[in-house]
Amino acid sequence: MYLYMVRDEKWKHSKEMFGCIYQSPSSTPDDDAKLHTLLANLSTQNAADVVIMGDFNHPEIDWESLTTEKSLNHSSQHFIDTIRNAYLYQHATQPTRYRHGKNPNLLDLILNSSEDSISNLEYHAGIGLSDHLVLSCTLTVENKIG
Repeated sequence: MYLYMVRDEKWKHSKEMFGCIYQSPSSTPDDDAKLHTLLANLSTQNAADVVIMGDFNHPEIDWESLTTEKSLNHSSQHFIDTIRNAYLYQHATQPTRYRHGKNPNLLDLILNSSEDSISNLEYHAGIGLSDHLVLSCTLTVENKIG
């Protein structure tokens, strides 16, 4: 898991945090707990905007209703609770993984601390032999001078 604090000289009064995460489908409960703690602590980082993208491997989550049919102790329910408690918005709305003989899944997410700073979300064909789509979007940030 990687998180980078990005600061550009022309935007010196604005701080954005960008991260890219891969959560293995075989991750342990301990690894899941570390990820949930990391996401929960984002709000304490004094960032103007937080954007976390990646493959979170939670096919059992219905992102439209933000629910899962798994038990309350399942990792997917803990992930939903973490997203809600960290006030993160999930922007991807269409399946991002297509595998022959299986149902398409929404696994690749764009999580953001602002509901309206992500726009123009597009889904592109995967690179090479990947069964995951490539997502692109526009992030609008406010340059606060002061």
